[in-house]
Amino acid sequence: HNYPDPDAIASAFALQYILGLKNINARCVYCGKIDKLSTQRMIKELNISIDCTDDYPTSGDDYIITVDGQKDNSNFSDLPGTEIACIDHHPWTTSYKYRFVDHRDYGACATILVDYFLDNDIEIPTDVATALLYAIKVDTHNFCRRVTEEDIKALAVLNPISDSKLLNMFGSNELELSDLRAYGAAIQNIVVYGVIGFVHIPFDCPDGLV
Repeated sequence: HNYPDPDAIASAFALQYILGLKNINARCVYCGKIDKLSTQRMIKELNISIDCTDDYPTSGDDYIITVDGQKDNSNFSDLPGTEIACIDHHPWTTSYKYRFVDHRDYGACATILVDYFLDNDIEIPTDVATALLYAIKVDTHNFCRRVTEEDIKALAVLNPISDSKLLNMFGSNELELSDLRAYGAAIQNIVVYGVIGFVHIPFDCPDGLV
């Protein structure tokens, strides 16, 4: 991901933990930036180890698993290494031939990772549970968008073992002052034609917010 959101980060974090139990050394990597303060706080408070490839590049010998997205997406950079697997919940668009694909029409990719823990009788640590639940909340707009029965089941599993104080902190600090300025500019400039709206934001704005 060039601008990873909580769902991408939490899914990678959970997968890294599961692979570690199988003595597979994996690391979470992304390209570009993590702009949002709330996402940065999630990474810090949950001690998620994630590296920008500008500082820690992959090599041609690496195997790559893409989570919460597919190779050739516009928000994906082509890294050195071989993409061998994909775990995703978005509409399938790539023609790339992965060796393994787990594609499910869930509200969040994190819900797929919850299934991995449950299907293999693996206990979910509190930090991983907190990351996964926050990711599902963000991607489903607090269970108001594209929610499936599986997302609700994941909520029931994760809620008792996650850190509610951290979840409340993440959820109450999602907007920065610069975000409000961008929203204000968008609202002032919006022009609607039928069901399509166009806005002009006359200053630089983080890609993640756009």
